[in-house]
Amino acid sequence: MKSTLIKDTTKSERIELVKQWEESEGCESSGIDLMEFFRDYIDGVKEISEVNAAFTARYISDEDYANAIKKCHPEKGDMLYSKGGTTGIAKLIDIDEEFANWVHVAVLKFDKSKLNGIFFENMLNGDYCFEQSQRLTKGIANRDLVLSAMAQIKMYRPPMEIQKQFADFVNQVDKSKLYKISTLQFPCIPG
Repeated sequence: MKSTLIKDTTKSERIELVKQWEESEGCESSGIDLMEFFRDYIDGVKEISEVNAAFTARYISDEDYANAIKKCHPEKGDMLYSKGGTTGIAKLIDIDEEFANWVHVAVLKFDKSKLNGIFFENMLNGDYCFEQSQRLTKGIANRDLVLSAMAQIKMYRPPMEIQKQFADFVNQVDKSKLYKISTLQFPCIPG
């Protein structure tokens, strides 16, 4: 399966891909014009994940945003880590969009020369680290994983070359998943 990233496709290939989604996904009756919805992707401005993130985002005023990022400014390559309610879930920031994080999500800034982001995300979400996060989470009704408890989570850190090999494998598996999903028939559900 060929990558759908902008760098790996031509504009005409991106148009054909979106047309294929319109035809095969049953979206005609949903009222969504996928060609317009994915215009930035087609034009090579934003990746599919960035278009989807912008669609689901909630916006705050510029003043509130400026205040929110004073303490911590999340950036592409940082790690989001849930610390309130459902705790111990990691997600690598893989889009280059300005946003402020919610109080129940920590932004983990880490040394990219020592940790590969994809490896780090999978390590945190794996059983070894996730089980530690659950043991360190306090509270019953209002569950909280405080920063000092996060710092106690132990993890493996193999050499960078092995982390990179792992990340390459994960990316290949993700491409296979995307291909498989693109071959399935899912009707669009009007929202």
